[in-house]
Amino acid sequence: MKNTIIFCIAILFAASCQQADENSLNHHIGEFGDSMETIRKNLEGRYSKLEERELQLILSTAKKKQTQLECYDFVYRGKKRFVELMFSDNKLEIIHIMKTEDDHDELKAILADKYGAPSFSSEVVDYYAAQGISLRTKPNEISFHSKRVNVEYDGYMKSLE
Repeated sequence: MKNTIIFCIAILFAASCQQADENSLNHHIGEFGDSMETIRKNLEGRYSKLEERELQLILSTAKKKQTQLECYDFVYRGKKRFVELMFSDNKLEIIHIMKTEDDHDELKAILADKYGAPSFSSEVVDYYAAQGISLRTKPNEISFHSKRVNVEYDGYMKSLE
């Protein structure tokens, strides 16, 4: 009887955590500024394929090297997604979580409920500058960026009109 009660409590707890995660924006990937090695460890067992490629220096925060990790089948909000993780000189700067078309309206509602009106909005993007979050429709993605790239990202979002 005691084991049955403990089992039931564990099931209820797991279900509530899953529901909370589905209503959350948290990606559980890591913190901005984390090294690629730290992010790789955080991602272990959470993807079907992980590729690394070097990018041209497109962010001013990259003085030596800009790298991107491409993560396939990462589960975000209960669904498998393609994720791009951009690093400047081995520090995480930007997270793009792709294939959010099925969640777009819900993500938009969560952002509005949590943060109010976006600081910038157009037909293709809602951008919350203070939080470093953008929700786009072309491509369908939710993105998170570090404060170190605020100025550049802000300019890029406003160019998407």
